[in-house]
Amino acid sequence: MRSVEGPADAPDPQQVFAPFAAHGRLLIAVSGGPDSMALLWLARQWSQAGGSSIVAATVDHGLRPEAADEAAMVAAWCQKAGIEHEIARWGGPYPKTRIQERAREARYRLLTEVARRHDAAALVTAHHADDQAETILFRLLGGSGVAGLRGMQAVTIDGLTGDLPLLRPLLDWDKRTLEKVCLYNTIPFIRDPSNDDPHYARTRLRRLAGLLTAEGLGTAELTRLGRRMAGAQAVIDWAIAAQQARLVRTPLPDDSGHELDFAPFAGLPDALIAAMLKAEIAAVTGEAQAPRLDRLEGVAQAIAAGLLQGQAWRGTLSGAVLKLNKNGRLEIRREGPRQRGR
Repeated sequence: MRSVEGPADAPDPQQVFAPFAAHGRLLIAVSGGPDSMALLWLARQWSQAGGSSIVAATVDHGLRPEAADEAAMVAAWCQKAGIEHEIARWGGPYPKTRIQERAREARYRLLTEVARRHDAAALVTAHHADDQAETILFRLLGGSGVAGLRGMQAVTIDGLTGDLPLLRPLLDWDKRTLEKVCLYNTIPFIRDPSNDDPHYARTRLRRLAGLLTAEGLGTAELTRLGRRMAGAQAVIDWAIAAQQARLVRTPLPDDSGHELDFAPFAGLPDALIAAMLKAEIAAVTGEAQAPRLDRLEGVAQAIAAGLLQGQAWRGTLSGAVLKLNKNGRLEIRREGPRQRGR
């Protein structure tokens, strides 16, 4: 079924949404830009053809005077299209620094609240291939490892939305194609001027991306890198699971952590030891924030060397105290208040 009138590369609503049908009722996040309006239109076509029910929401951050009119435009279009819609407003207080980051946090919090009110089982955003390429490039410049270079995933559950799944069905289509969907189907949209504001890192990155595209490192190449990194991470995850099944854990007497028999893992690649350490530290500390990659790699290298050479080692990482003895037994204990305050 092709419900979209327009160019041959226009996304098919069934192709876009069928993989997410099991999530039930969907909340579509709509800013009023061409990508989110195209997403909403595709969702409506899919829903009317027998897909899941949908509801839409727009967040008015109140940071630009025209934002209220843009939210009203989305609401008017939804009313005409027969789509239930809610405007969620961020009442502040507004930060003086890290505005985009804090606005993003507020947006997801408000959208999650709307989803709960409307019994939506998942939140859907209009992140597309160009966003994916920017994310991968941003992480590449920041020194991310394999997991980071996967870019955004089509389905995630993270701290932004609690236990509400976050869906990104448009990662295979670029912004130009989504604009075509709007133009061919007379769907109104607006352009956010903040996307051109050089004060923001992503705006500056887009200018760099143009130069890289001219050298052969454009959206297609970066998203291909992301797919390959996703495949590599799947292999790593499989290897980690196989090794974790061999772990023998002994709770510490004061219930502050546990001791692990790491001796069988002598000779494993440092990357696998690092991944295992990351998981075990999170289990002990309960902290969702991952340790800095360079610190994690340094600790993994030290422990790997200690295992091979039969040497003791001690250090701290991400809220945990780690002690490796000469026999390869590794103690992971939560840091005490005094240690944290140093």
